[in-house]
Amino acid sequence: MGEQVTIVGTAIPDATTIRWDGPKPIRHFVFSLRQAKNERIQEMNLPQHSLVLFKTEHTADPADSAATADDVIPFARAMAERARRKDALPRKDAGPIDLDITGQCWVVLELAEDINWRFSSQQPAVTTKVAETPLAPGKTGLNADLRYVYDDEAHTVVADPAQGPAGVNCRIVYFRVVGRAEGKGQGMNFVVELYTVVENGVADKVIPLIIDPDVPNDGGTGFPSPP
Repeated sequence: MGEQVTIVGTAIPDATTIRWDGPKPIRHFVFSLRQAKNERIQEMNLPQHSLVLFKTEHTADPADSAATADDVIPFARAMAERARRKDALPRKDAGPIDLDITGQCWVVLELAEDINWRFSSQQPAVTTKVAETPLAPGKTGLNADLRYVYDDEAHTVVADPAQGPAGVNCRIVYFRVVGRAEGKGQGMNFVVELYTVVENGVADKVIPLIIDPDVPNDGGTGFPSPP
């Protein structure tokens, strides 16, 4: 990935040894960053010009499903189409940034186009806060198969951001949530970058930002047991 950087957290593996039977639901979450309204600044005693991070779920009802990382590509590319982005704006049901996931699924994360931000290309865009503890001997890969979806015309999808198209932003990533111990959540890092744009369209003044939700808040019966 070019020059050496310090990775935030622990990288998600490319595979799992935990049981994963057939297609699983695709959960689609959109994050948006907006300036806090005056009433919220006063209510929460925030500094002026504070920013507020919103998350809304845009999962279809019933949810789309996929068995493999490649099976998610058509869904992710559809979400990347500019004509469909109005459905990615914050809604009245925007809530805390934790992702309430109680069973195996694919998680698609999208950064709304309301500001200049993107997933990091300098390090893994999604990591766990700590190295995972195996569910059982030989059962590792609680999360797996992180993929990056780019804003180029083809909406290129890669497993390694170093292989993505040069000079193109990534606003959508996805991975699968495979296992959790009952009653145990998973602290995560979503690594994004705020940036300004100079006249020739090149990103300038890049500011890294770590979004740190739990995924999920609570593991339980929706995950395979025994794994």
